[in-house]
Amino acid sequence: MIVRAAKPLRHSSNGDLSRITDIAPDASFETKLLHHTARQLRVSLEEFFAWFLKSYDESDPVLPSALMSVFLERMGQSLAAHPLWESLDQYELNKAKNEMQNYMFVKLYPQ
Repeated sequence: MIVRAAKPLRHSSNGDLSRITDIAPDASFETKLLHHTARQLRVSLEEFFAWFLKSYDESDPVLPSALMSVFLERMGQSLAAHPLWESLDQYELNKAKNEMQNYMFVKLYPQ
């Protein structure tokens, strides 16, 4: 069984991302996720969605919940270390993590 983002993602870049000026600091999670520097985060989310939807077993609801918790924790660490989110204070970072969690649940459990 493979769970992506087993450890916080490293953000490789070809240049200094600390001065990203083409996106507002208070932009939503989804807006920042579409930024070209967030590609690695997007890929990790998409791979997790594909794996989760393929592997979900309704007979064992505890395992998917536990795996999602681990994934969210690791993605939260990656988010905090990413240049688009690293300058946020703790309140704003928690808000971004909640937006990421909501984004994931909407993608995994559409109504």
